[in-house]
Amino acid sequence: MDDTAGNGDQGIGASTGTGADFVITFTQAAGIVNPNVAQSAYVAADTKVAKKTLTVKTSTDTTATTAASQTAITSFTKFTPSTAARGATVTVTGGGYAATCDDCKIRLNPQNASAPTTGAGGVAYNGSGTIDSTGVFEGTIVLGSGTKAGGYVWVTDKVGDDFVSTTAFVQKASATPRSTTAKPGATVTVDLLDYNTSSTL
Repeated sequence: MDDTAGNGDQGIGASTGTGADFVITFTQAAGIVNPNVAQSAYVAADTKVAKKTLTVKTSTDTTATTAASQTAITSFTKFTPSTAARGATVTVTGGGYAATCDDCKIRLNPQNASAPTTGAGGVAYNGSGTIDSTGVFEGTIVLGSGTKAGGYVWVTDKVGDDFVSTTAFVQKASATPRSTTAKPGATVTVDLLDYNTSSTL
């Protein structure tokens, strides 16, 4: 560690702050990494996260000082494509989940405030996936008649924590001809799926 604005030999640098304060900066070279599992910012009244606090003391201090605030480690849930028609496969990925899970469920729901207990269409779930040892999730949803309402993508990990996407999935209507070639004057039948019942075609 250097007592300059530089990063030092161990990726740690110190510089003066305001008044008697000083600032310590850790870079990636210091080898400190965030935990794999998402966690909320430390709150003094929350006894469950006591081990997540940051404490500091100098060589002349007898007790450590606890940081006044902590940074939350956030999870994420996303999907691709953002919209597709029946029969397509939607890939769902995420991170910050509790490891490990061989069969974690994916559910679609029109709201993003309260974890659903069933998936779109009234089924138990709309898809499933796995969580590896670092908390990374990957799974799929195969779109069908039950998923036509779309919705936010919810994933439940092995400890029962629920994670939701920041945007909602939209299932597109589709028009599929039953034949790709036809003679002049012939009739081609087109299957129309997932249109609004009040639509004029």
